[in-house]
Amino acid sequence: MSKEERVSNTLLIIGAGNMGSAILRAVIANNIISQEKLLLVDSDLDKLNIIKKEFSDIKISTELKKAKEYENILLAVKPQNFSELAKDLVVDSESVVISIMAGITISNIVEKLNCNNIVRCMPNLPAQISKGVSVYYKSSKLQENQNNFVKDLFNSLGYSLEVEEEVMIDSATAISGSGPGLIYYIVESMINGAKDLGFSDKDARALVLKTFSGSIDYLISSGESIKELREKVTSKGGTTNAGISSFEESKVQDKVKEAIQSAFNRSKVLSLEG
Repeated sequence: MSKEERVSNTLLIIGAGNMGSAILRAVIANNIISQEKLLLVDSDLDKLNIIKKEFSDIKISTELKKAKEYENILLAVKPQNFSELAKDLVVDSESVVISIMAGITISNIVEKLNCNNIVRCMPNLPAQISKGVSVYYKSSKLQENQNNFVKDLFNSLGYSLEVEEEVMIDSATAISGSGPGLIYYIVESMINGAKDLGFSDKDARALVLKTFSGSIDYLISSGESIKELREKVTSKGGTTNAGISSFEESKVQDKVKEAIQSAFNRSKVLSLEG
C-alpha cells in the first residue's frame, strides 16, 4: 500500500487508556494514518490533554457526536463499559468497527451498533513497544482498502495473526492476551527465589530478566526445538535436572495448562456478560 493510500483513512479511537494510546502512537509512528485524520475520545479530559501535548494535530473530544463521520472506529474501552457506551455511539453502516474488548462478541456489537463490518482483535501488552501479538477475526468480507488498513494497523503493533473462527479470539485471549501476565508471575517467582539465595533485588532482577531474554533470543535464532534445547542444558543428575524434577513432582505443566484454561473460561464468561 502506498503512503498516499495509507493516510487516506480516518480513524476514531474510543478510549485513551494504555492500549488505546499505544495503538494511536503506533499508527502515527508507522504512518498508517495522519494525525489530522485521527480523533481520540475519552471521558477523562486529563488523559486526552496528555496525548494532545504529544501529538498536537490530532483531534480530541469527550463526546461521541462525530463518530458517524469516521471510516474506522476502534473500541478500546473496558468490556463492562460497552453496553453503556453503545447507547451514545452512532456509526455509519459502512464504517469498520474494530474491537479490542475482551469477551465482547461480534454478534453483540452488531446488535448494539447496527453495523456489520466488525473486526474483533486481541492485542497484548507488548504492543505498547510495537512487539505485541494481535490475533484478529473479521465478521465479513471487508473491501480491499478496509482490509489493508486493518492489517497495517495490527502489524504496526508487532506480529498479527488472522484466524478463521471467532472462538479463536477467546483462545488467543488466554494465550497471547493473558500470557504476559502469566510470564511476569513466573519471572517474579524466580526473582524472589534469587533473593532467597542471597542476591540483592537489583541483581536478582538483572539475572532473571537477562536469563529470560537471552534464552528466548537463543530459542528463536537457533532453529532447534524447545525439547532439544531443554535437553541440552539438562544433564542427568545435574542442577537443571533437579529443578525440572521439582517441577514435574509439583505437576507445574498441568498447572500452567489449568491457568490457560481458566483464562479462556473467563473470556467466555465475559462474552455472556457483554
